[in-house]
Amino acid sequence: MTFEEKALYGYIPDFARLSEAGFVRSGDGWTMKAGFMDGDFEAVIDISADGAVSGRVIDTADGGEYLPLRSESRVGPYVSHVRDAYAALLLDIAGRCFVRRMFVSDQANRVAAMVKERFGEEPDFPFSAKEYKAAAVFRNAGNRRWYGLIMNIPKNRLSGEKSSDPTDVLNVKHDEAAIPKLLEKAGIYPAYHMQKRYWVSVILDDTLSDGEVFGLICRSRDFTVGRSAVSAGNEDDGFAAASWVIPANPAIYDIEGEMAATDETWWHQSTDVRVGDHVYIYVASPVKAILWRFTVTGANVPLTEEEISEYKSKWRRKMILKRDREYDRAKTGLDTLKMYGLSSVRGARRLPTALEEYMESLDL
Repeated sequence: MTFEEKALYGYIPDFARLSEAGFVRSGDGWTMKAGFMDGDFEAVIDISADGAVSGRVIDTADGGEYLPLRSESRVGPYVSHVRDAYAALLLDIAGRCFVRRMFVSDQANRVAAMVKERFGEEPDFPFSAKEYKAAAVFRNAGNRRWYGLIMNIPKNRLSGEKSSDPTDVLNVKHDEAAIPKLLEKAGIYPAYHMQKRYWVSVILDDTLSDGEVFGLICRSRDFTVGRSAVSAGNEDDGFAAASWVIPANPAIYDIEGEMAATDETWWHQSTDVRVGDHVYIYVASPVKAILWRFTVTGANVPLTEEEISEYKSKWRRKMILKRDREYDRAKTGLDTLKMYGLSSVRGARRLPTALEEYMESLDL
């Protein structure tokens, strides 16, 4: 980034106010000259027709450009003083004829506009103590749950590049099972400052198209629809998929035999289960333990007439499950489950938060 780009980061020129601020037309763009440091230097500021800002700093003693300003190897007190004075001049000009945008990158602003048009939701800035709002949260207006977070951070925190130039980054939630494949795509990285099992970071520099980014936002927002909060006072964290527990009766269905042959199955769906949720299967007496955790890879799938007839099902939809954890039944028996808030499993229900944390600890 140039010196001017860094000093005016987050600003764009208001062309209607350039003339009154002292800029004059120069070809297709605008130019301004302004002295600083008691006339020892003169800044020549150019704004192109597309809003790009460039500049030169002239040493009035000899009429030549003051090149040390842009040399990173020059770190003496005098050149630092010149840089500070020039930056202050640029910010003064910005205060008179520039405006701040909601986000720095064009793509971040375009995507925010798409969210507003589609869902009527605008971001809020809960972390901003200063005028420049660098972290924005997108929330479901109905329940205030998060589904997106835009931050402005050095790109190298994600990519490992040497450059520390800042960039807008969007964090969105996604299906845990699909995240490894998603991370193979250019512009998508493990989530910055969020749970990497369920969230990814997308750099908003047009590496991905607006449509691709908006599709990821919509998928992330799906996780907030029709859910109650995981626990009281924790509506906004969004860091874990919803978790359910369902019973299996070994006297009716040999679930252990099936799981010995495959890691995928389907189940009658009677609750608001969504793709990406976790389902724990509790095998009833004589086992009396949670044996597996599954990730939902399909939800609200209609049962065929043949399936309804074969299984004499009173339900008309099913969920598709893929096993991703297997537990030691000695650690997940009913007596242990009761300690964490699950006294019985007579039908599909939400897994208590304390029990979910215990089950996750067994995987470490």
